[in-house]
Formats: sequence, structure tokens, C-alpha cells
Amino acid sequence: MPQTPHAISAEHEAGTGYVPPSGPAAASRIEANELPTPSTTQDSPKVTSPFGPPCGGQQLHACEPGGARPVPQQQQQQPQQQPQQPQQQQQQQQQQQQGVYGPAAVVHQNLVYHPSPSTEDLEPPQPADAKSPTLASPTAGRPAHSLEDIIGRAAYYMGPTSEQDTFLLDAFRYGILSEKYNLDANIVQVHAGSSLPDDRPMHFLFLEIGHPDHVNRARQAASDAIEAKVWPYGENLVRLYFRHVHPVLPIVSKVRFLRRYHADKKSVPACLRGALYALASVFWRCDMALRGTPCPFQQHELVDHAHSALRREIENPNLFILQACLLLIHVTPPAIDSMEAPTTWTFAAQATACAQMIGAHQDPGQWNIQLVEKKLRRKLWWATFVADCWSSICHGNPPHISASSFNTCPPAMDDLRADEDVPDDLRYLVEPPDALFEVSAGARFLEMLVS
Repeated sequence: MPQTPHAISAEHEAGTGYVPPSGPAAASRIEANELPTPSTTQDSPKVTSPFGPPCGGQQLHACEPGGARPVPQQQQQQPQQQPQQPQQQQQQQQQQQQGVYGPAAVVHQNLVYHPSPSTEDLEPPQPADAKSPTLASPTAGRPAHSLEDIIGRAAYYMGPTSEQDTFLLDAFRYGILSEKYNLDANIVQVHAGSSLPDDRPMHFLFLEIGHPDHVNRARQAASDAIEAKVWPYGENLVRLYFRHVHPVLPIVSKVRFLRRYHADKKSVPACLRGALYALASVFWRCDMALRGTPCPFQQHELVDHAHSALRREIENPNLFILQACLLLIHVTPPAIDSMEAPTTWTFAAQATACAQMIGAHQDPGQWNIQLVEKKLRRKLWWATFVADCWSSICHGNPPHISASSFNTCPPAMDDLRADEDVPDDLRYLVEPPDALFEVSAGARFLEMLVS
């Protein structure tokens, strides 16, 4: 016999736990925003999620099953929950002493969890009494978050037809799991949406990156092979790329790439390093320091290793991976290649899929993410769109991207300028004329994108 809202509320008062509502009666309660919200004890441990309270704006507690709906006024006026029974208090104390309560996060149905590193190191810890802002709040007390550079995590755009419908996610949360196993997934809302039909909530699924050993070995082998081929000329090739390729095809986010490369070149995805080195190698003789030295590798060798790395790295897409997909379209074809070969067509399809997986086809203007990331997303999506259009024309196939499948606004000059001015500590990796944004090059690229 299905439980009534009274019965469920009574279970919470008794401290027996939360039972997700089910059945027709539960569906009607969800639509009417009458989801039961349990009361909490004063000393409930607060949730520590690296992204604030996901998918809502309410402060969560470890004993709350979601906490997205505020407690109705009549419930707020009721006295606090009765003290727990001595046996329950003793069990809770034992669990806390054993470290059972780990960092909690809101998860949704059917997400698997397993032992994983703590997510608390993704952001500096906040004071215990500080309110935890949410991604959906533009007026949060700390800077907007980034969907990139989350160590050990990949962000996947959750479309409206995915298993976790965005409107359902905005209206209902499943229970919080706070156990000795940390969760391998967080669902984060970057835009709350509105009542307008074309302004729906936007969510991203952050998954922990993990691969079988043979995949990790293959990725590492490709990365090592790329660096072995170009050693000791890696920095020369980086300078050649930003001197001769980047002004014509400003795909790579210059400062982000250089900062990563400066700190640890292998922190840049191997597919992007391989593609960048390969395109730069065409201009080997343009470097005065290399003019008398024969190039120790063939371009196709780097391209092969880059594709080998991309085959594994595209499973965890981000802006760097998308940049690699776009650059590999422009590699010099072999001498025996023919115009009918579908290489460009398939590579453009790969770039389109990567861009859609990270949500680049959705305009980020209202998202609570870093401003520079919004600008990079616009630029990269339109570069993907143009690549798809031209490959479609060249091969006589219907394009993968239709006008109704995206709403990302065309980039402006200010979007192209983002992340282009190189700080002093990184200028050894570029030629002096390439340290600052070149307006004429940006204008040519902008004309190609939107004309």
C-alpha cells in the first residue's frame, strides 16, 4: 500500500531514513512541488562538495535527501526533531569515529560509486560557518567555477533527452549518500533556467577519470613517443606554431596552453601536443636556429601518435581535446592521398561529437562559469561549425550540424582576444611579435567564421 505524505513525514520524525517517493501519487506530488523534506538536527555535518550545493541553491546537510526544495512554512514553525534514541546516537558516534561520513554529494539514480580520492582537494576548504554558493547563483561570494582543469574529473554536457532529464533534475533530487565510499560523479547546474520554453536548466555530469591499465599504458606510450620524436626541439616547435600557424588558425587557447606546457608539458593532452608539433614541423626551416639541422622526424609519425592518443583521450573530452580534433583536420595529407578520401569528413565528425559532448553547442552567456571559458567555447564551437560546413561541401554529404541544433552566439573580436596576451614569465615560448593579440589576424579569422 503506497505511503501518504504524512506517513513518509512520520518516518523522518522517527529517524528511520528517507524513502524516495514512487507511484502515481508521488508523481503528482512532484509536479505540485510537495516533496517531503526531512528536518535536520542542529549538529548535522554539512555537505562539502567541490562545486557547492549541486543543482539547486539550498545548503545541504548530510542527512538530507537532496535539500533542493525549501521546507514549507508550516513545517518550519514545527518544533525541532525529537532527540534521537540513545542507541541511534551511539551508532552515529561510532560511525563518525570510524570515518564513515566522507565528503557527500548529490547524485542521481543508477550512478555507481566506488572508493576514490577525496573531492575536497578540488577547491580550498571553506570555513565551517560559511555559506556554500552554488553554480546557479551569479552573485555567489567566490569567482565562477570552471568546467575545465578539474584534476581527475571530466565534464559531460547533459542534454534534454538524456537519461537524467534537465527539468527533472531541477525539480527533484535523490538521496545524499555519505558513506566510506566517495562518489564518482557529481551533477552540477551551471544555469537555473526560467519559465521560458527555450531557457531550460543546464547541467553537467562530472565523472571521475579512470581507465583500465592497458588504456593508460597506451596513452602514456603515445605521449612518451611524441616527446621522444621532438626532443630537444619541443620549444622551438611551439614557437614556430604560434609564429606561423596560430595567426591563421587561432584554435589553441594560447595562454592556457603555454602555462600548462611551462609547468609540465605532459600535463597537456598528448593528442594536442602531437598535433601542434606536427603542424609546426612544416615550418622547420623558418627557425634560424634549426635551419642547418635536418628535421629528425616525419610529420606523419607525430600525427600517428597524436591519433593514437586521441583515440583514448577523447573519452574524457575538454577544450584541449576539441582543439586537437580541429588541428588534426589541417595536417598535410600524404602525397598518395586522393580528394575522394573521407579523412577530412570523418575528422570533422569527430570534432563535432567532441564539441557536443562538452556542451559547446549551447550558448554559455548565462552560465556561471569563468568568462574566459565562455569566450573560448564560442570561438571553438564556431570553428567546429565552419569545419563541418566545409567538409560537407567538399565531400557532398549533408552536414552533421543543423541550424536548429545549436544556439551558441557567433564570437566577437573580444572573444578572440581572450587568453591571447602572454604574460612575461611565458614569453620565452613565443617570438616577441606573438606575445600580444594581433587584431588583423583576429579580424580575418572572424570573417571566416561568420561570413
